[in-house]
Amino acid sequence: MEAKLDAVEGKRVMEKVVLERQLGEIKDWFGRWMKSEMDQKESKVKPGVPLGSDSEWEAECPFTGARKRKVKGLRKWEDKTREEIRILEEKEKGKEKFKYVPRGSGVMGKGDSGVYLLSIAATAVDRAWGELEEAAHFYPPGSKSAGGVNKRAQSGFCRIWDHSSVYHDGLIYVDRTLATKTEGPKGAISLLQPWSLNLTSDFTAEGIDSSSQLARTLGLNPDLPYTMRGALWVSKNGTVYKYGGYYPQEGMWIFSTNVSSIAPRNGEIWELNTKTRNWTKTAQPSGEQFLGARNGGVTSIPTEDAAFFLGGWSSNTTDGRLKDWTHGEQLAHQSMLAWDIKGNEMLNISTSFQAVTLSNLVHVPVAKYGILVSLGGNQFTGSRFNFTSSTSGLKPRDFDSVDIFDFEAGSWSVQATTGDIPSSRHSFCSVVGTAADNSSFNIFMHGGASPNGDDGFSDTYVLSLPSFQWFRVDDTNKVDRYGVTCHLVKNKMIMIGGRGVDQPDPRLNVTMLPGACDPNGIVNIFDVNTLKWDPNFKVSKLDDFKVNGKITGGVGIGGGPTGGAIKIEPEGGWGSAEIRDRFASVVPKPKPSTSTTKTSPSSTSSATVSPTPHNAASGPAAVRGGLLSLGLSVMAVIMAL
Repeated sequence: MEAKLDAVEGKRVMEKVVLERQLGEIKDWFGRWMKSEMDQKESKVKPGVPLGSDSEWEAECPFTGARKRKVKGLRKWEDKTREEIRILEEKEKGKEKFKYVPRGSGVMGKGDSGVYLLSIAATAVDRAWGELEEAAHFYPPGSKSAGGVNKRAQSGFCRIWDHSSVYHDGLIYVDRTLATKTEGPKGAISLLQPWSLNLTSDFTAEGIDSSSQLARTLGLNPDLPYTMRGALWVSKNGTVYKYGGYYPQEGMWIFSTNVSSIAPRNGEIWELNTKTRNWTKTAQPSGEQFLGARNGGVTSIPTEDAAFFLGGWSSNTTDGRLKDWTHGEQLAHQSMLAWDIKGNEMLNISTSFQAVTLSNLVHVPVAKYGILVSLGGNQFTGSRFNFTSSTSGLKPRDFDSVDIFDFEAGSWSVQATTGDIPSSRHSFCSVVGTAADNSSFNIFMHGGASPNGDDGFSDTYVLSLPSFQWFRVDDTNKVDRYGVTCHLVKNKMIMIGGRGVDQPDPRLNVTMLPGACDPNGIVNIFDVNTLKWDPNFKVSKLDDFKVNGKITGGVGIGGGPTGGAIKIEPEGGWGSAEIRDRFASVVPKPKPSTSTTKTSPSSTSSATVSPTPHNAASGPAAVRGGLLSLGLSVMAVIMAL
């Protein structure tokens, strides 16, 4: 009798899951269809906002003919779906909470899906817009209470951190992240499931919380690795990929759903189909072997189907092949993973500088393929170290220079910087804003923590290229953020999460006291044009990037909002003739009538190129194929240890 009841209950739960998925698809489709500039101008109706009564909608919607019938039909479909969900919820009243039903029980009928029914209900693929999902609570031995986790997160978030994220086509995709909430046990830390933020609708940063209509839990495969601080990449066709990160320590977490295992596996790449919102494991790339790693500098170039992971380190918490490293051994990577997504080929390119961790890697769209700029973070003094016994193997990586990878030359070089050089820091975030005339490429950097993690930062800097001059453009924000990620959408720098130094990571024998909350626990918005914090995200108010007067005026680069920079070379000269040539091919020369600033004599002198262990191919193959033809395998390094 109980089995029969469970079967009926299971069918009802699955019906609701399907309907919620359908409702999410309707909202997603409608928002995307309505976001085009033409539709925005023609209609008073805001994307993703309910259209009100039929009479109100008829009055406000100027569409005619087939377009009007299409929208009207979509409204009826949405109304019907909502009504079916309401009926199911009415049936739930007074019912017993659904129980776990083990695989193979036959309860689900023919073709038992092989997963737990409650897991399906809690982590439904493509659920309706709504609350974010807690996957687990940190619960080390001896803890009194971790709080309940068999439900969606109901309270707002205090802080979220240790995630990676990527932007594509109006959505920011966020990997698993640690979180503290504004309510609940003091110091309780949750692990959130992957989710996405919809940027096709207006919202306020302070309104984004666990129950926001703009935040959406992604579809989950029960086998998706429970890793954090890895990489999210995006390809030309919009597929999102997940690589690396560290696994939660076994015995320290209580999970809300049944998971096959949280034991570290060999280095894997998973892909999210952004249309079906479903995760699957990617076929193992050909080329060089690689380990699962964490804390690398991450970027992808969708137009070239290329993805990169610079530095970081591996241990028995990142890769199953290192399971015997039980005394804190960790391997620092003096190399950069370069993945040809389309050809599914992996290469490890060794770097000309010491291994780095918690740095940033940004793609600057200069010349034919662009360049990669690596900045900040900490540097290792050796390739293998024991993190538990000493931190003396780490040193600050200063911002008085940056390391640059040139695709066409296939080499690394060092470039000195000048100006308001930031203090050393790691775990910050960065984006690139390009002047309309390509006369400057401006790297915005926010937040971070000091090398030893004792101090946090809340200021914002800009490194303007090709002058390679630093500017401190904002110090008005007083909320420290490290472990933050950010993305530039037109003139808005969208920041996801970040924590203060007073918020401890979940570790054994560390008192889990809560740190101070960020007023906007999930999202913060910085306008790169006005250099002011803006709590409002309005789609209709988004503007093209403009170069602010703090960058162009005074001792700055010259020019105005749309470009016309006068300083187009580094003050101390070029570190690489090739990099000089890349900028010279796209940066317009200053007009004689406005050129009043003395430029560096380096333009007529020879530039030196920093030595590199390897040279990759040049030309088109530099990004796709050729870039992946040379390099040092991480496994070869391990074998040599």
